[in-house]
Amino acid sequence: MQPTSALSHLPDAPRAERKSDSVALHPSSGAEDPVRLAPVHIELAALMVDDSDAAVEFFVRALGFDLVEDSPSLTNDGRPKRWVVVRPPGAVTGLLPAKADGRAQTRAVGDQFAGRAVFLLRVDDFDDAFRRMASAGVEFVTEPRVEPTAASRCSSTWPEAAATCSDSGIR
Repeated sequence: MQPTSALSHLPDAPRAERKSDSVALHPSSGAEDPVRLAPVHIELAALMVDDSDAAVEFFVRALGFDLVEDSPSLTNDGRPKRWVVVRPPGAVTGLLPAKADGRAQTRAVGDQFAGRAVFLLRVDDFDDAFRRMASAGVEFVTEPRVEPTAASRCSSTWPEAAATCSDSGIR
């Protein structure tokens, strides 16, 4: 099997043990390129929303994320906006729920991933997380089920996001 990405040469290594100094693969042959790539990390992922307050309420109250930043900022053309960042406790990568600006972004709110799950969340106690989210008003569009991957999953909806929750697979 020919590797298809810079991490493909480590298929059996657990994520926590993978080295961050990945070897580049030549795009056409898949052969290793002797040039070492500097590690790249995703700092923030943006999600367009129509209401910043509702987004903060959902991610912080319903999902238990930390509100990392909520400060005034400016659009590229100088109009005021909010810079909001939420992040799961202990995580490095955060989420930027950005208020939609303009017709195209407004039309995309709630469907920017064309019906696909937007987030895959890992929790230590699936049943507790499910109850907490349900009591916080999260609407689940499917019942929890065990998947062939042995992970328990459920899909939920929110006007701007869909979340899939999964536990360690022990149920």
